Order: sequence, then C-alpha cells, then structure tokens
Amino acid sequence: MLEAARNYPRTAAGYDGYEPLPFMHVVGASDGDDDLRAFALGFQRANAIAAMLRNAGVPAEKLIVSSIGNQRPLVPGRGREPQNRNVILIFNRNAGTG
Repeated sequence: MLEAARNYPRTAAGYDGYEPLPFMHVVGASDGDDDLRAFALGFQRANAIAAMLRNAGVPAEKLIVSSIGNQRPLVPGRGREPQNRNVILIFNRNAGTG
C-alpha cells in the first residue's frame, strides 16, 4: 500500500487516459454489537491509514476519511469478526462521491 501511495499520481491514473484521480476516500470498518463504538473504531482505523498515506506523500487535501462502523460487514452476522476490521480505499474524481 505504501508503494502505491508513493506513486499516487501515476497509479491513480485510469486506463482511460484521464488525469489522475484526485481524491482517496479512506473508509474504516469495524465489528461488534455496539454501533457507536464500532463507528468510532472504524474512524480511528481510517485515520491511522490516512496518516500513513500522508507520510508516504499523498497530500492531506486529497484524503477523505470516514467510517461505516459495523454497517457493511465483509462477514455477515453480528459480534466479533476480525475480517470486518478493515479499511477500504476508494479513488474518486470528485470529492463528494464515494
């Protein structure tokens, strides 16, 4: 991931020849039954990855950080599931979509 961040302007360019995609939406996810706690943990997780991306050279103004908490789990069901503790990176041409 850090190598991709270092090459951000090149790797974000699409196959269609458009300019580099200017925004990276960093979305944190978590698990557990407590919705508020899961949202906070997801946001904390996304912020940690965003800090790594900034340190690797991605401009802070190109990052959008958010959390989905436990709302869209990779592994269905409630409760503790390590695979649901993740961060999703979405590349967008527009800051407001994702």
